[in-house]
Amino acid sequence: MNLPNLVPKFPLKYLEENLVFNHDGTVYAYYEFTPYSYGFVGQDKAFQIKNNLARMIKQVKKGRFRLYKCSAEEPISHAIERSKNEVKSKGELKELAFQHLDGVEDILINMNGEYDVSTRYFIGFELSLDEEKLGKSRFLDDVVSGIEDFFHRSNALLFDEFEKIPNKDIERYQRLERLLYNRITRHFHLRKTEPSDIEYIVAHLNGKRNHSIQETETFMQSFKDEKDTYAFKYDTLKMASPTIIEHDQYLEIVHKDRTEFVSYPALSHVTGDLVFPFGSEFLYYEQSTFDFPTDVSIDVEVLENKPALTKIRNKKMDLKDIDESGLESGHDVANNVLEARQMASELEAELENTKDCMYKISLVVRVSADSHEELLKRESDVQSFYDDYKMRLEVPSGDQLFLHYECFPSGKRTIEDYVQYVEAEFLASIGFGATQKLGDEYGIPLGFNVDTGKPVYIRPWLAAQGVKGSNTNALAKALIGSLGGGKSLTENLLTFWSVLFGALGFLIDPKGERTNWKDDLPYFSKHLKTVNITNSEENIGLLDPFSIMSDSKDQEALALDILTYITGVSVRDEERFPCLQTAVEAVTRYDKKGLLFVIDELRGQNAPVATKLANHIESFKKLSIAGLLFGNGDNQKGLDMTAPLNIALVQDLTLPDKDTLPEDYNTNEILSVSIMMILATYSLDFIKLNRSIFKALGLDESWAWLNVAQGKILGNKLVRAGRSMNAGIDFSTQNTDDLGDEKMKNNIGMKFIFRSNDRDEIEKALAFCNLESTEENIARVMGLQNGECLFVDIHGNVGVVYVYYWFEDLFNAFDTRPPMEENEV
Repeated sequence: MNLPNLVPKFPLKYLEENLVFNHDGTVYAYYEFTPYSYGFVGQDKAFQIKNNLARMIKQVKKGRFRLYKCSAEEPISHAIERSKNEVKSKGELKELAFQHLDGVEDILINMNGEYDVSTRYFIGFELSLDEEKLGKSRFLDDVVSGIEDFFHRSNALLFDEFEKIPNKDIERYQRLERLLYNRITRHFHLRKTEPSDIEYIVAHLNGKRNHSIQETETFMQSFKDEKDTYAFKYDTLKMASPTIIEHDQYLEIVHKDRTEFVSYPALSHVTGDLVFPFGSEFLYYEQSTFDFPTDVSIDVEVLENKPALTKIRNKKMDLKDIDESGLESGHDVANNVLEARQMASELEAELENTKDCMYKISLVVRVSADSHEELLKRESDVQSFYDDYKMRLEVPSGDQLFLHYECFPSGKRTIEDYVQYVEAEFLASIGFGATQKLGDEYGIPLGFNVDTGKPVYIRPWLAAQGVKGSNTNALAKALIGSLGGGKSLTENLLTFWSVLFGALGFLIDPKGERTNWKDDLPYFSKHLKTVNITNSEENIGLLDPFSIMSDSKDQEALALDILTYITGVSVRDEERFPCLQTAVEAVTRYDKKGLLFVIDELRGQNAPVATKLANHIESFKKLSIAGLLFGNGDNQKGLDMTAPLNIALVQDLTLPDKDTLPEDYNTNEILSVSIMMILATYSLDFIKLNRSIFKALGLDESWAWLNVAQGKILGNKLVRAGRSMNAGIDFSTQNTDDLGDEKMKNNIGMKFIFRSNDRDEIEKALAFCNLESTEENIARVMGLQNGECLFVDIHGNVGVVYVYYWFEDLFNAFDTRPPMEENEV
């Protein structure tokens, strides 16, 4: 047990914005490091990240800084409650949403327990007031401040009331922080912390488990006058409130409702070189290795080039003495001494050439558990993990409380037995900031991260809100992959959950695979409207452009698009296009409108070109499904898509084979694609409904119409209108090229890439996701299982998600496999 006068003091004194004032007079500026996705990166990208980290580290020329990876257990119930707060539906639909979310919570707890581990990265830089640069004019202020501080400290000792900090000092540190922030944010996004962030870290280190950053209480209160800021010492004591019982190799942190057992293994030495990339990033790989939280605190002291060279040369002299002493005594010198001499010589040469600094670090890992037995098991797992990375961890005896306080923001290193001397490249290659996180903290439960097993939530409506941390404002999504990989099931789940959360949903089903929803989901049937579009007598002209669109300009544009597509007339056709345009304009002015009247208008022009065009259009009218398109104005009911979830089931379509070129489509295929285009155009009217409500639009088999010129234009219209009208357009297709040019692809936010065996297509899909086509990435996509997909979220994070249906009735309703295959399963 340590002597009372050696017991470390709680380090924090006062918090101001992102500044942390310590009792020993040091001040740190703290930032939360915005994590970057490290899954699926190639070597080039990995080295780019490492170089940027090294540049940021090298901005600090002297003093200290601290790297902290905070892994905390947060209750799954918190994510579910926050998800419920996102539900905008009302009445019975809201109750259904809550019931489903409660069911998801039960499933997650049964699978993984009550807690989920989240990881955050913080970096703190010590601020140093350089007296030489402050100028002589401030000398008197400093003297007065020092005298006042002396008397204040005396009063604080006597009355134990508050700490006083001169406002001038705070302002000077704030100016230094702004200069520092401008230097270090050139390559990474850093968020300035708030007092609640620091208090969250303190509460976490003090064993508080059942909390999140949003629920952290702000203890630190203060008030200011013209000259000083006053912080109540009682508030600081409340932050350090738990009872800590110190044992030789662990601590007991006692709260009212529970006791946490904590130990602090420290890095004693590095046994070999780490390989970069994909061999040294232990902070990244920890996230998928442990199912319990492990914090890592790295205290870094900057050694300027000259002092560093002196230390290296002294070390060389010591090693030389050992070598020569061994030779004189006739003993062989151990290989590790020879290797150490060689490494010291190489390091000396490098420091002389680069003029870089060296870094004296202490690395401490925090391990916690609910019992001492479990703590020992976790300690062993952590030590084995670090052994694989050639790093030896030891649990210091009698020093655990010192290491505990060293991990605090602005904590002081008091144990010098566990320090290492490294270069900037070492700190830049350990994976600081790398994340395996996918999606959002809460929202629609999409499934599981395959690498970490953690649940993945998404909020599809979030991209258009301009939230911090998102790298897109596009609401559109792309689902790409071969048949049978899980696109349709994923699309169905996304739309269903979006409607539960309050969206209006519209699905275009060209294969009639959703006819069973009302039967399989009876509790949802009253919120579902299915329009079965068949080539029957009652549906003649149902999809006629003049019937389905409400605005006359939209009617004219759609009619012209459809007729130019089925006839092959180009806008550049100076003979046929004017005839067709004139005929469509004339019909638009009719009281009773329909495509059949366009044929009459063409014949009425009494021109050979127009008559030939009329005969061409009339030849399509005789086909089986043409009745849906060619109306005479009698069917003006249009489509009624006013339910929370609407499905347009189109029967009898003959969609072309994916590999068939558009110029080789037969007449039935041309008409089928035309019907798909009309429904997609109708979607423009649907997404213009109430702009304050999110709309979820699913375009199944969208490749069929995106392959033609008119369809590409329509796709761009949908994406642009969707972003402005608060609507997410989901393009479900087999190839990346179906999405058109880069302009269209750049307007797609979330991306779901399912299994494919076509190497060329995989390379295009990876490029679409801004990923390198490495052999590892290609093999990973080829090896995806049913239901798994490469997922890119709105924050740019990349990983593999297993899309989970959660409930058996949803799987039975949404599964599109043939019945025989279902029976086999």
